[in-house]
Amino acid sequence: MPVDDEGRHPALRQRSAGVLEDARLWAATEYGYNSEHTRATMNAALKARANYNAHSWQLDVAEALLLRVDCLVIAGTGSGKTTPFLLPLLLPENKGKFALIISPLLSLQAEQYPAAAQAKIDYLHSHRAVSARRRRLRRFRRGSIKILVCTDIGAMGQDIPDISQAIRLGAPESLEVLKQYFGRAGRDPSVLADGHLLLERSCFQTQKKAVRKKQKTAAAAAVDAAQALLAPTASASAPTQPDNLPFPVLLPDDQLPAHLDWRKKLDPSLRVYASAQSPSCKRDVSDEYFGNPPRTVVPTGECCDLCSGNGPFPIHPDQPMHPTTPPSVSSVSTPASTPNQHGKRPLINRAEGTNNAGPKYRTGAHLTNCKAAIDRWAYRVIKRDYEDGPFTADMLVSSTVVTYLAHNRFQSLDELCAALDQSTRSWGLVKRYGHEVLKLLAQLDADLEAQRCNAAREKEDKRRQREEERAAEVEQRQIQFQAALALRQQAADARRAEAERVRVEKAARLLTRQQERDCARAEKRQKLIDEFIGKLNGPRRSGKPPRPPEGFVDYITRNPQLLTPEGRTRWDNYPLRLPLASLDVNQSLPMLGNISLS
Repeated sequence: MPVDDEGRHPALRQRSAGVLEDARLWAATEYGYNSEHTRATMNAALKARANYNAHSWQLDVAEALLLRVDCLVIAGTGSGKTTPFLLPLLLPENKGKFALIISPLLSLQAEQYPAAAQAKIDYLHSHRAVSARRRRLRRFRRGSIKILVCTDIGAMGQDIPDISQAIRLGAPESLEVLKQYFGRAGRDPSVLADGHLLLERSCFQTQKKAVRKKQKTAAAAAVDAAQALLAPTASASAPTQPDNLPFPVLLPDDQLPAHLDWRKKLDPSLRVYASAQSPSCKRDVSDEYFGNPPRTVVPTGECCDLCSGNGPFPIHPDQPMHPTTPPSVSSVSTPASTPNQHGKRPLINRAEGTNNAGPKYRTGAHLTNCKAAIDRWAYRVIKRDYEDGPFTADMLVSSTVVTYLAHNRFQSLDELCAALDQSTRSWGLVKRYGHEVLKLLAQLDADLEAQRCNAAREKEDKRRQREEERAAEVEQRQIQFQAALALRQQAADARRAEAERVRVEKAARLLTRQQERDCARAEKRQKLIDEFIGKLNGPRRSGKPPRPPEGFVDYITRNPQLLTPEGRTRWDNYPLRLPLASLDVNQSLPMLGNISLS
């Protein structure tokens, strides 16, 4: 809030300052954040570029943005509300990054992105005319539009090869839908594309689950009262469950305490994907969800935000991160502390006999669980040791000390006391309750290691089972393929045999028909010859003599006895007239008798 409004809302300013201070302490504990150095660096960079110093409230807003704290700025026109957005970009570690500023007024856009930049940005939704949508998509495809803000209509069925950034604002329905959104980018193999998912802070915050109380009958109320009188000690010593867990809550749905619920619900697969922490990989989470086979080639270049160290929740770069597979007493594989040339931390073997107690610091979801466990322990101790006193759990152990205890892995009470003496934090009850806290944290560490072992074992069993099922499926498919191939071969052989049988039968029928025709012709010819012989041997008739049938000459030459002397005489003097082409020149003419040729 600007300085001019300091006196108007003192309570609001005090609460905002407390929220920002808590964020500073948390960041200092998590990854060594230095507020004074950061503010001085931003102010010096602004002085060098614009020749003026930033106001304290502008630096507060810039710090809130860096620490990922939501903020609302109320200031007059011309007071400098744009500067807080630019200050984080002046830090050396943010070189090359950009800030996404959504402005609701066209006048502000004209004063701040330039006219040439405004022409490069357009929007698309289903209420625009079809022709307008086509024009926007055509300009976006050509490159005239560089940034297209669109609803789901722009993410379905578009094949634009050179998109390098796909940004999704808000949670989609599932991980499949998110992958489809990200699939709009990088369709050209030569384009290295990034997919960004912007989720609300409430997605990682919890709240007490609302329970509808049923009105009890008089008998049930009497039973409850009697049980309370019989067991007052047990009810008084019952631990109090916290109303919520500290932000961020990076737990899957099945690990969330039963009395808590999410402020904003997500699809279970999407929550696992968004809550993944290093050294896990977003690709591994996706492969496990979709059942993809194990990768045989390590991704070259940038893989995901976790592998590149730019995850949604900050982790100190020099801080060793816990491996996915827990260490054991024998030599195991653990991620190296230094990334290789591909940006991935390769696995190295840890020799036997070394300290396998795990990383030095607790991070991620385990850190959140340890904080919550210390808070619950504090409530139990207040009930146990100071039931009638005016003390609260915060007075027993402050939130700063809770974060410090949960973050560092202390091996003994002496080490804890020495660390507290050397730091700016103090805990007056460390001698009395330090051993209880260390025992509690050691048990949580052991439980985590056991869970990791079980998870790794289950993952390995599932992987082996999938491989066996896949091998059995491949073998079954091979058997089915061979059986189908044999059936096809049998069918082909049967078709060939049937075709051969049909061909043989057809040839036999044709031969039979030919033989029948030949027999019929021979019988007819023989009948004509017999009739002609009967005419020669019979009485003479008047009129033109008939023409001798075909083959009569050969037949009568072979069988001259069939003619009577009178028939022979008639045949010798028969006026036979045949075409020259039908005569056989090798046949002796005297055998034909007196034949006149023409």
